[in-house]
Amino acid sequence: MRSTLTLLALSSALSAQAPAIIITDFPVTYVYQSYPLSRTDTAGRSGFSAGGANHVAANWWYYCIAGDTTGSAFYDDLSTMTATTSADRKTGTLTWTNVDGRGFDAKLVNCVHKVTSTSGASAQTMTLTNTTPNPLTITLYTYADFDLEGFGGDDSCVQVPGAAVGQQRISDATALCYYKGQNYNAWEVDAWPLLRDRIIQGVNGQCYQLANTGLPFGPGDYSGAFSWSVTIPAFGSQSFRALCSVVFNPPSNNTAEVVRFGTAKAGTNGLPTWADNRPFAGTTAVLEVRNGLAGSSPLLLIGTTTTTFPFPPFGTVFVLPAANVMMPAFNAGNISKMNLAIPPVGAGYAHFQAFWPDAGAAGGMAHTEGMTWTIGSY
Repeated sequence: MRSTLTLLALSSALSAQAPAIIITDFPVTYVYQSYPLSRTDTAGRSGFSAGGANHVAANWWYYCIAGDTTGSAFYDDLSTMTATTSADRKTGTLTWTNVDGRGFDAKLVNCVHKVTSTSGASAQTMTLTNTTPNPLTITLYTYADFDLEGFGGDDSCVQVPGAAVGQQRISDATALCYYKGQNYNAWEVDAWPLLRDRIIQGVNGQCYQLANTGLPFGPGDYSGAFSWSVTIPAFGSQSFRALCSVVFNPPSNNTAEVVRFGTAKAGTNGLPTWADNRPFAGTTAVLEVRNGLAGSSPLLLIGTTTTTFPFPPFGTVFVLPAANVMMPAFNAGNISKMNLAIPPVGAGYAHFQAFWPDAGAAGGMAHTEGMTWTIGSY
């Protein structure tokens, strides 16, 4: 009976673990192969490739709260961590509720995007939410162990030309990758596993402070990190961003964002909406309208200025159009999609709204809310 109960308990524990997940904008693929299973676990194995060899051995996030003597890995404790992928499999989301019972939640969103058949990026956003009535003073780290083409020991790293100090360009004889952070307080490069171990173990009984040193590096077994030291107010949230890329040097230090505004006008299939497809600089993004009417073709308004202009009985115009484009007819799933090339620029934005004939809508016309795309690399 003891053996049976032990096996049942083990089976229950394993089933409670967050699943390893794969996210891809083919052929750009990021794999979470394993997660740390304790605060001091040095796991966090990952893989990242763009139509060829894998270039990343490990890529993970750590934290250290003021007063701690060591750092801590975000880990899979069998109960408060979940791992999910989006319907299109391009985005993976890891969430932690009440991290280590310390009064804050965490959410890591990783979005992969293709640039060419051999290049692309993984844009990662970690959001921390203080769930207590007291300020939270914390240092957050993102860490990566790049082994280009699957081999460590022969990689070099230099400062990315023209970028903020600490942005990292990793290369060997035939491969090239980039590791970048957004608005970080500190950075460091060192041979594996020295940097990772200092982050986890702390130094002199305190949270480790990245030293802003290590470039140029190699050839050697590269690893790098960025950190943010912040105080998050009571019940507040703050987001932190980093990215890994293959071949492609992401051109923008801005965040790729989607913001909706105004109110859609319902049709036969209820309120239409835009899909949350972010416009990463230098890629092809997808404009996607959902809950339309199969067979009807939406007229897309594209503009650089917003408005609120009632246009009865057809609805309300939210975008002053600089151009009008017909999107493909809604398919059987009431979805219309159109690819839009995003230039490799440092900044930019555009506003969108779509209208289409629908006998089930008041005045015979349905429309989306307005949507603003802000171009960025994170």
